[in-house]
Amino acid sequence: MFKRKVISFDIGSKNIKLVEGKCDGDKVIVTNMDMIETPKNSMNDGSIVDINLIAEAVRKLIDKVSTRTKNVVFTSQSTSIITRTVEIPWAKEKDMKSMIKYDIEQYLPIDLNEYIIKHKVIDEFQKEEVKMVRANVVVYPKKMAKAYWSLVEELELKPMALEVSLSAMEKILSSKDIITINEKDYQKEDTIAIVDIGSDEIEMNIIANGNLEFTRVLMGGGAYIDSSISNELSVDMDVAEEKKIIFGDLTLDNFSGEKQIVNEAMKNVIDRWNSEILRMLDYFKNKNKDKQIKKVYVHGGTSQIPGLCQYMKNSLGISVELIKNISTVSLDKKLEDKDITNYINAIGSIIM
Repeated sequence: MFKRKVISFDIGSKNIKLVEGKCDGDKVIVTNMDMIETPKNSMNDGSIVDINLIAEAVRKLIDKVSTRTKNVVFTSQSTSIITRTVEIPWAKEKDMKSMIKYDIEQYLPIDLNEYIIKHKVIDEFQKEEVKMVRANVVVYPKKMAKAYWSLVEELELKPMALEVSLSAMEKILSSKDIITINEKDYQKEDTIAIVDIGSDEIEMNIIANGNLEFTRVLMGGGAYIDSSISNELSVDMDVAEEKKIIFGDLTLDNFSGEKQIVNEAMKNVIDRWNSEILRMLDYFKNKNKDKQIKKVYVHGGTSQIPGLCQYMKNSLGISVELIKNISTVSLDKKLEDKDITNYINAIGSIIM
């Protein structure tokens, strides 16, 4: 855990989020939290395309929150980051790494020399009298990592870690056996799904017994809604986004004119998300018949569409809630009017 202050950045295709804070016991103390728009054409699927544009935006954000903290963490999300759960015989760490690499090579037609491989053991068990381990494996493109390193050098900051967004909620939830989410108890033995709805991607993670047991990234998010509205109304994407903000409301059943067009366009896109999410939930249930998914929590920039949680609940047949507060995340008084929904990934990355 970072007991000294760090600044954590979550650079998305739509916004760059900054969280400044530190760990104090089982809590994350957040002292600063803000965001700025990501420059156009500077990011692509989690990869930095234009370091100069991103560096300029990050400097503006640092100046905006008036921080002098130099220790920095970056969190990233991309369809090019590969995640797998593997089962291998127990071994010493060095041998385990070799076995994991071999296992990954059998299933993925990629040159592993171009990737960084990290793993975390989540379970130990016996199989036919052989001690086995189950491990989560992250296969991270070196090219992407080098771009973040170059960004840190450009900003003259001190790099502490490069995280992946899928581990954010896992770390937040594993800090205590019992915590509260939205004032309701969550216990480690619960199985829940966390859905991060961004601008261009949706990431779904399933956490059971405090461990990340399933993760998938699918193409989708706010930009896909904007594109649908843009096509239906024959307007550009910026205007479509404005229409979404003004008229988008899934709690309404009866509407007409432009409002009807906007909401129908939204529903067409969200129905596709729900179909994919339901398919992934069913896959997990079939593989883990002893684990019942208790609830789906959503967060991210697009998760705040009015009526989205109820609309998803109707499709998925399971309770869906927007993450508004977590008992292990404490905000400075000046931030009490802010919502953590957009900052979950950056907050979780402060925990090591």
